[in-house]
Amino acid sequence: MKRIVYLFVVINTLLFLSGCNTLNASPEQSYIIYIEGNSFKVRTDITGEVVFSSGDASTSIQWAIDNLGSGSINAGDVLIEAGSYPLSNCIIVKDNVWLHGEGNLTELYTDGQLMECIIIQDASMAIVSDLKLVNKNNKLRNAEGILIERSVNCQVLDVEVSGFRRGIVNTGESSMTLINNNHLSENGTNIRIMNGGGVIGRWIPLLVTENTINSGKVGIECKAMVVHIIDNIITGVSGNGIVAGANSIVLRGNKLSNIGGEFAIYGDKAEFNCTDNIITNVKGGGIRTRTRWGNFTNNQIINCGTKDKPAIGILVINDNAMEGPAESKTFFKNRIINESGQTPYECGIKEDGFFNVIMENTIENAQEPIISTGEGTLVKNNIISAK
Repeated sequence: MKRIVYLFVVINTLLFLSGCNTLNASPEQSYIIYIEGNSFKVRTDITGEVVFSSGDASTSIQWAIDNLGSGSINAGDVLIEAGSYPLSNCIIVKDNVWLHGEGNLTELYTDGQLMECIIIQDASMAIVSDLKLVNKNNKLRNAEGILIERSVNCQVLDVEVSGFRRGIVNTGESSMTLINNNHLSENGTNIRIMNGGGVIGRWIPLLVTENTINSGKVGIECKAMVVHIIDNIITGVSGNGIVAGANSIVLRGNKLSNIGGEFAIYGDKAEFNCTDNIITNVKGGGIRTRTRWGNFTNNQIINCGTKDKPAIGILVINDNAMEGPAESKTFFKNRIINESGQTPYECGIKEDGFFNVIMENTIENAQEPIISTGEGTLVKNNIISAK
């Protein structure tokens, strides 16, 4: 986490030196949204003067954002006090605006035909944090919780999101996004990263870190280049835990358990690096990867598969994809075990690529510890225990 914070400090410092200030500087003004009777009121932070009131929560929140002077370098922040706020319209967060609440005591919930609840759109350095966002209308399962679209250096922090088709979405070439320490549940796809980054994204990674996901269909789906997915906890999803569907994705330190999909981690593109992840008690296999390049080191894959369908710990597929065959990958010091009483693995590591390296892995309780048919692949010094 310290490295992540440092990265964003460096970025914001560079932006400051170039004449674009950050949200940490003194804001021009701030507004507070609160409930009084049947009204949602807006008061200034300093004087406490009530400057706007409406019977519609969305209208009051949007008024506060729009009247911060968001075209300026420092727009300010909007605090939503504790309470329940029905959203009849989407909230659009603009440049340099910090929209935040009082943690899960501030609940925003769907109350209309919404496609998105909160959008950070065409913005830079906007933040949404410390809110609870709930889709209470079962008819709105196509809705998205938070959408980041065509924006740069924006953050979603400490938000609880549940009941949506997609919980948090980054799209429209949005780059330098930080999605950190959010709690997501019962979403179709909890976090989805789509075509983010653009030119900037090829140099500075988009960060998905320290989020907790405890139900839904898919944990994290990434179809954008140059994304780091680090230290997330994913449990109880019915599909794949993490889908790496673009080049240059890094997975490190994630913990996945009770996953129902074909593989806990499903890699589908080149330059995929997967290290220090812990996968336990999943119905399918551990890690699946194809195409060229990648490093798979120190992953713990424990108790995978079922009696009806024994699992493969790590599957390396050579299908001559556009990005190239499954070659030049390293599998080093992974631990693939099924404990006593658990169905043995069908195979610990199965590989049919080219010029890969499989070394010093520990494999226990597998019908076939290692199957390697790849031309030029080196298999050496692995520790194999009988099934």
